[in-house]
Parts: sequence; C-alpha cells; structure tokens
Amino acid sequence: MAQDDSKRLREAAESLLSSAAKGEPWAIKELADRLDGKPSQIMTLAGDPDSPLIQRVERVIVPVAGTESPVRSPAEKPEAEPSKEPR
Repeated sequence: MAQDDSKRLREAAESLLSSAAKGEPWAIKELADRLDGKPSQIMTLAGDPDSPLIQRVERVIVPVAGTESPVRSPAEKPEAEPSKEPR
C-alpha cells in the first residue's frame, strides 16, 4: 500500500512538472510555492486615535518573597541607604 502511495505521489509530481513546462500558470505558481515557499502575508494594524490598541504600559518593581527590598535591574542605581554605624 505504501509503495502504491509513493508511485501515485511521483506521478502527481511528474504531472505538475509537465504542466509547468507547458506554461500552465497554475502549475508554475504551485511549483514556485513549493520550491520558494508562499510569500508571507503583510498585515498593517491601525488603531483608532480615540481608542488606542495599547492604553498603558506599567513597570512594577515588587519585593522578592522573604525580603523587604525590591530586586533592581543592573542598569538601576540603588538608592543611598542610611548608614547603620553609630556616629
């Protein structure tokens, strides 16, 4: 059965190649899609000025569980902490 399927597939491919060689536009398109891949679809998103797609982006720094201070990114400078040494 699998041998039958591979024979039928080969015959279909030969038929496609034959039609493309004869100049059939549909066959040329199908062959190009299989060899080069279908062109990607371009989508343009446009929002309504009164109702934007993104309304708010918020960055929240929260303490790590079990600590009192939030985790800082390496780009952020830590705030000066008060000295714990007696004066």
